[in-house]
Amino acid sequence: MMATGCHCGATPHTGAADHTGDSTAVNPGPELPITIVEVDDAAVGTPTTLALVHVGFGDGPLVGDTLVSVPATVGDQALPLPSEVPDDHLAELSPQDAIGGALYMVVVFWDQDEDGVFSEGERMYGVAMDRWVLWLDTDCWECDTDQPVDSWQVVDLGIAGQYAPNRCALDASWPLEWMQDQGYPVYHDLDESISVVLRGGESDLDLAGDVVDLSQDALQLAALPYPWLNHRDAESAFDQALAPDQDSFTANLSSEPPEEDDVGSDPDWRYTMHLVLPYTDVDGSGGWTLGDTVEGSSTCVGGELAWARYTRAVSTYRGFRFLDCYQGNVGWRLAHYDEEGSIEYLSSEQAQQLQMDFTSCRLD
Repeated sequence: MMATGCHCGATPHTGAADHTGDSTAVNPGPELPITIVEVDDAAVGTPTTLALVHVGFGDGPLVGDTLVSVPATVGDQALPLPSEVPDDHLAELSPQDAIGGALYMVVVFWDQDEDGVFSEGERMYGVAMDRWVLWLDTDCWECDTDQPVDSWQVVDLGIAGQYAPNRCALDASWPLEWMQDQGYPVYHDLDESISVVLRGGESDLDLAGDVVDLSQDALQLAALPYPWLNHRDAESAFDQALAPDQDSFTANLSSEPPEEDDVGSDPDWRYTMHLVLPYTDVDGSGGWTLGDTVEGSSTCVGGELAWARYTRAVSTYRGFRFLDCYQGNVGWRLAHYDEEGSIEYLSSEQAQQLQMDFTSCRLD
C-alpha cells in the first residue's frame, strides 16, 4: 500500500464490487469486456494485439510497461486483469483528493517484434481515450469501509475528443483533476464493455462531383498538395484529363503521398492537405509540373472549400491523442475548416457530392 494522506474527498464508483480486494492475492482478477470497432473502409492489414499499458503522468504522459496482452479480435472479447499491479506503477494521481494508484490505457497495436509488449514506435490502431482503467491503491478509502480498497475501476477522465474548439488535452500531471470543473472523472461499472475504435486503420477516399461552367479546353484535374507551388514538381494524388464538355468526375485516392508534402514538422502528428483542382498542362507532360498553370477554381461541398487530407500512421501516445482529438483516422478523408478554423471531417456521402464550379468555388 502507498500512503498519500487521507481526507476522503472524492468518490470512485462503488459499483465495481468485483474488485480484487487484497492486493497480495494470487488469484486472477476480473475480466474486462472489450468491443473492438472498425472504422468504415479503414483496413487493418496486420495482426494486432490488445493490451493494457501503464501510462505515467507525473511529468506528462509517459508510456510504460504492458501489464497484460492478448491477440485482438474485431467485436467482443475479454481482457483478463491481474489481481495486483507492480509497485513501480503506483503513483499519486490526485493530490487534492488523496488518490493514488496506477492508470492504464486500453490499446490495439501492431506487435511488430511479437513480444506481446507495446513500445512507442509500433503502429497504434486504437486507444479507448474515453475509458481508462484505474488500479485504486490508497489509504484514503480505509476511512470509509464502504469504499473499495485496492480495486480495479473504469474511469472517463474527460480528455477524449476536444475539450474546447481545436484544443486537445495533451499534457497534465494530475489526470483525475484535469476536468473536474466539467464533472469528471466519471466512474463506470467494470462489467460495461469498453469500445476501442480502430482509427489507425488505413482508409482510401472515393470522390465524385459535378463540373459547372467549364470554360477552358485541355485541362487536367488533379489532387495537389498544398502549397503546391513549393519549388518542386509536386506529386499529385490523382491526375486525369478533363474534357471540354465534361459535366462530372470521379476519382479515388488510395496511395500514400510523399513525406515531403507533410504540413508542419511534428514527428508524432504528420498529415498532408490536398486540393482537387483543374490546371492547364502547359508542357504537355500529362501530369503536374512547376511550369503548369493553376486555373483558379477548386472543389466545394455546400459552398465550402473541400480538402482531401491524408493522415499518416501514428505510433506514439501523443500522436494517437491528436488522432482521437480531431476524430480522424489514418489515410484519406474529405474535410473542411469550420468558422473557428478547426478541421471538420466530412462523410463518405458528402465526398460524392462535390461541385467544381468555375464561377463560385475559387481560390482567387
